[in-house]
Amino acid sequence: MVQISMLESAQGNARQKVSSSISKTILSNVLWLSSSSLISQGLTALSILITARSLGPASFGQYSACIALTKLSSIIFNLGMDTWLLRGGRRDEKSAGITIASVIAAKIALGMIWGLFLLMLSRVLDPDTYPLPVLWISAAVTWMEALLITVWQSYNIFLKNYLTLRLTVISSSGLLISTLALASIPCNEPLWFLGARGLVDAITTGIGLVWLARISPLRLNCSYIPKLLIWSLPFAISDLMLTIYTQIDVTMVALLLDARSAGLYSSASSILRAVFVFPAAVHSVMTPIMSQLAYQANLSLFAKTARRIYLWLCITGLGLWLSMFEAGPMLIRMILRENFNLAGNILMVLSAILFLKSCSYASATIIIATNNQVWRIVIQGIVALVNVGLNFLVIPIYGVVGAAWVYVISEAFLSFGYLIIATKGYLGLSYLCKRV
Repeated sequence: MVQISMLESAQGNARQKVSSSISKTILSNVLWLSSSSLISQGLTALSILITARSLGPASFGQYSACIALTKLSSIIFNLGMDTWLLRGGRRDEKSAGITIASVIAAKIALGMIWGLFLLMLSRVLDPDTYPLPVLWISAAVTWMEALLITVWQSYNIFLKNYLTLRLTVISSSGLLISTLALASIPCNEPLWFLGARGLVDAITTGIGLVWLARISPLRLNCSYIPKLLIWSLPFAISDLMLTIYTQIDVTMVALLLDARSAGLYSSASSILRAVFVFPAAVHSVMTPIMSQLAYQANLSLFAKTARRIYLWLCITGLGLWLSMFEAGPMLIRMILRENFNLAGNILMVLSAILFLKSCSYASATIIIATNNQVWRIVIQGIVALVNVGLNFLVIPIYGVVGAAWVYVISEAFLSFGYLIIATKGYLGLSYLCKRV
């Protein structure tokens, strides 16, 4: 009996040590990723604001309209593979090198098809809003940044986010330095700012791939790519819906109004997206970990961690909302010139999204972990259709402020729908664990 008691005590101590080690690993990676996101989003937002100040609303409208259009259509070659990596890339670390190499190869090949699509699309676009040279450089920037995201996600599945931080410092500081250099000339041509951004992305991606190859040798297996595309299909549809209601607003403002209106709206939304630092980091780190807990049917730890995720993100989102509502317009006035004042009013409306999206991040983590991606797509599809329909109705009447309200309404519907699906996923996991 004494020996059994000692054995149980030793096993309990071992479990505590393992749990403590896992907690430290999670916390350190959240901190690394939060720091890299803070640097990336902060310096990138600053670079974009400097670009907007240098170019003015009209030229910056061309810059942002072309970037928004290429980001919106980039689902053609992204196909949800980066999101799938968070869930599937960590399951079998031995084949991670093959998986990552396949994702990169697929993006390169499909990117060529995407380029042909943009070439045909450019013939029907307004050249005053979408100048062809600006559109092509924007496409190169979007393509390179998509490869860079794959590198970052790869670091994440290996829990090597300190490398993400290093690469982010190189990328963001390079972009800021090149932007400041162009702004000092001064330069009012969007092509030069996009070219500098693309060059920095290319250098950073090259460095990132070298570091990634040291962690896990990248081995291309062409027969693996079709399987990858099938597995990532639900995530591709989900990412398409997500892209629609996060990028379509700038695109529709540009199409239904003009380049100047797109520049005003984009400057406000750029500041908003820069603030998604901690919520995005928690979601990105916790998704593969929660997926593992669900896969192992560890219901007690899954439930405990899920409650903490909701608590952290909801409190964080509420604080971000209130802070941006108060400080956003002042930030616009301090950084940009008088002709961007309307962007401050837009930012006040958009600030509510910081709370709503933080809640959505928490639910999305549970949805992906419990393999309820199909239901997530249904909700995203409904919200995307509502978003596009409302934009067509509202923007011609209420302009850019109306577009901001449509974004807020869409995000509220999405957050509520995600919460329902996450609850369904948890109850389903609980039922399966009880049966086992």
